[in-house]
Amino acid sequence: MNRIAIFVGCCLLLISISSSAQDDLVTKKIICYDGKSSIFPASWLDKKVNAKASAADTAFFRSDKEGVAAAFSKIPDEVLEKELKNVYIVGTLKFNRQSFTGTNSRTDIYIVGGNQQETEKTFHHEFSSILLRNYAGYDFQLHWKKISPELLGGNSAAAVKAGYNSVALNEGLMEKGYLTAYSLSNWENDFNMYAENIFSGGKQFWQLADKYPKAMEKVKLVIRFYEEKIWAGFTETYFRSLAGISAN
Repeated sequence: MNRIAIFVGCCLLLISISSSAQDDLVTKKIICYDGKSSIFPASWLDKKVNAKASAADTAFFRSDKEGVAAAFSKIPDEVLEKELKNVYIVGTLKFNRQSFTGTNSRTDIYIVGGNQQETEKTFHHEFSSILLRNYAGYDFQLHWKKISPELLGGNSAAAVKAGYNSVALNEGLMEKGYLTAYSLSNWENDFNMYAENIFSGGKQFWQLADKYPKAMEKVKLVIRFYEEKIWAGFTETYFRSLAGISAN
């Protein structure tokens, strides 16, 4: 066997091993919630938070699972193994009687199923919070807030109640450095919206980000966080390649 054949064979073997490991993670970590099991931290069950979830719609679970699997495929297995315990697909999710599409605890993610593409985005949104808590220092938070003077600084439930619930890209806000109305709620949600779109926003996101310097400043800040703190392969070139475009 010549060297080229050996090289190709080794590459195919590595791809096969990686694919197999990813399949194992998907099977092990993605859970279809039955509506009965205890899945929330005890502190979320008091009257102040009053966390509630209903059983996942099994008719959508396969596509929801594929959405989370698509998210997994963009993140190294070792990062998922270290930072994530379970992803619960649920039917509905409420805190203080306010409905949400997703949330996260210290090691778990909760996602309302029913839309494969949105399920992937929600995963990246929530997983970024886990990584932020584990790896972003106070200086990072201070810097983010410094370049984000219009943040409201409230919690997510208050923002939704006040009408700041849209997660659609808003060019008027992007010109000021915020992606969506929901981004204005607090600095963590602002960061989450950037992380979500950097991983799965597609060409539209990058075209708009390139158009608005204040938005691009935050894009680069998020990418630097991922590259320096999480995995060296999380470069701007990598993230743009996920959308099928070249780096500037």
